[in-house]
Amino acid sequence: MRLRGAGLDLRGHLPEAFGRKTQAFSGTLADGQPFSLAIVASYLTRSVIQGPFLEVSSETPFFLTAPWRRINTRLEGFVRAPAAYFTQDAQELAARGELDDPYTYEGSVTPTRLTRSVLSLLETRYVYTGGAHPNTDYRSLTFRRVGERTVRVTLRNLFRDGTPYRRVLLSEVNCKLRARRAAWIVDGSVTLKERDLNVFTLTSRGLEFVFAPYAVGPYAQGVFFVTVSYDALKNLLKPAFLP
Repeated sequence: MRLRGAGLDLRGHLPEAFGRKTQAFSGTLADGQPFSLAIVASYLTRSVIQGPFLEVSSETPFFLTAPWRRINTRLEGFVRAPAAYFTQDAQELAARGELDDPYTYEGSVTPTRLTRSVLSLLETRYVYTGGAHPNTDYRSLTFRRVGERTVRVTLRNLFRDGTPYRRVLLSEVNCKLRARRAAWIVDGSVTLKERDLNVFTLTSRGLEFVFAPYAVGPYAQGVFFVTVSYDALKNLLKPAFLP
């Protein structure tokens, strides 16, 4: 098997065991260096379509390898609960004849950083219930492996005790939003607080915060993704969360 693109030329062997493909791909780079790739998750897609008034879909990674397969049940509940509530609400409105516009819900979860010890995920939810435009919001989950357990991580858990991480984060994010001309930050109608940083993920570049439409500016400005680099946080983050 050969993979080419983005300046890479990968040649390797995808073995088969008992007629089924395994979850590993290994071989050599064009310069002869060995490499290996592994499939760590597949995606589960669910959808509900009921007549012309309701369409609900979700896409969630299903982890195949330790330690992250332990979170599959928790992740499924995280995604399915709001979708189920949305479905029930639409069905009740339709039964009463009060559903004037089709209801649409699309949820998807994307890993933003995955290592043997840290997993960070971002959920995007697109919702339309009538009106001038749909709405999009975001939720995030970050986990850390601690021995044989997987533990959910809050923003505070990322940082060493006694560090001024709140001040640094708020200053960095505020400056970046001002540079991006986030309207309600620029005019002072929104003053960032730590609770405004509740949607965050770890990425390859740093700690990324997500601000949905209407969080720091009008709908027309869309979503803001703000990354604070690992270099800016290297003296604040716990070593487990540094790349």
